[in-house]
Amino acid sequence: MESKKVYIKAIAQISAQQPLSDDWFAKPIELQGDFVPACNPQFRNFLNPLAARRMTPILKRALVTAKVVLNGATVDAIVTGTGLGCATSSEKIINAMLEEGEAFSQPTHFMQSTHNTIGSLVAIDSKCHAYNSTYSQDGISAECALLDAFAQMRLGKISNALVGSHDELPESWLKMMKRGKIVDNPGQVPESEASVSMLLDSDKTGSKCEIKDILVAYNTSFDALLNSFISRNEISHLDALITGVNGWEKHDNAYNALFSALPEVPQLHYKHIFGESCSASALGIYASALCLKHGEVPVTLQHEGKTSLPVKNLLVANSSGSNKSLIFLKSCD
Repeated sequence: MESKKVYIKAIAQISAQQPLSDDWFAKPIELQGDFVPACNPQFRNFLNPLAARRMTPILKRALVTAKVVLNGATVDAIVTGTGLGCATSSEKIINAMLEEGEAFSQPTHFMQSTHNTIGSLVAIDSKCHAYNSTYSQDGISAECALLDAFAQMRLGKISNALVGSHDELPESWLKMMKRGKIVDNPGQVPESEASVSMLLDSDKTGSKCEIKDILVAYNTSFDALLNSFISRNEISHLDALITGVNGWEKHDNAYNALFSALPEVPQLHYKHIFGESCSASALGIYASALCLKHGEVPVTLQHEGKTSLPVKNLLVANSSGSNKSLIFLKSCD
C-alpha cells in the first residue's frame, strides 16, 4: 500500500518576533540581552477574558496559535511537544508546598503544572476527543511530536493532526541554567520562549509545503543519520540546509559533519532571529515552511548571501545533546 502524503496546511507562531505575523521575514526584531520573552498578542481578541484569567501565558499562547491554524476545523489527533512543560505553574506549586505544606496547595496551579496540560486544554477548547499525546524530549520535543503525527498519517490511521510545540522560561530557571553554563555562553544567541502550532493534512490544496521524511535518533552522529536519510530518500539536489546553530562553538560543532558532507549546499540559520529554547526547532520548521511557500529564502536567514535564495526543498537539522533530527521538506509547487 502506498504511503499517504503529508502536508503542512497552516502554521502560526508566538515568539520573540511579532506574534502571529510573518513580518520577521523582511524585517526581524533584533534580539538583545541574555533572555528575550515571547511577544504576546492581544489575548482578549482570541480568548474569553474570564477563562483566560485562570491560564498562564504558555497556555494562552498554545490556545491562540491552535485557534489560528485550526480556524474552526476539527482534527483527528492533537500531538504536543514541550521540553519544560508548564514550568511557571510547576514552580509555583512546588514553592507553595515548601512554604505552606500540601494542604494549602492551590488546585489551579496543580492542574496546570503537568506537561500534558497544554494538549489537554487545546483538546477541550477545540472539542477534539480523539488521540492526544505529549512528548517531552528536551530540544527535539517538536520533532518527536511531528514524527508521531507524520507516521500515523502516512499509515492512513488519521487524515489530519494538530501538532504544537510550546515552551516558557521562568526567571529562576534562567538563573539555574546560567549557573550550569547551559545558556549565556560566548557567542550564544539569547534564550527565548516559543509557541508554534501547525495543522498537518493529507490534502495538498493551499498547503505551505510537504513533509517528505523525518528522522529522529538518540546517541548518534549526523554522519550516521545522514547516511540513513540518503538511503531512504532519492534526492538529486538540496536547495538549502537549515540548522539549529546558535553561535556557541561547543553546541555548533555537532553540525560540522553535515557541513562537510554537504559542502555545496547553502547554509541557513534561524536562532539569531527567534532565540534558543526547547521549542526552537519548531520555529525552524515554521521558518522553512514559510520559505517554501514563498519559494525563496530571505537574506536574514542565510549564513552567507546578499540576495534571496530560490528554494524548492529544504533539509532541517537539529542537535540537542545526544539527540539529532533531520526533516526533509519540499515545496508543493
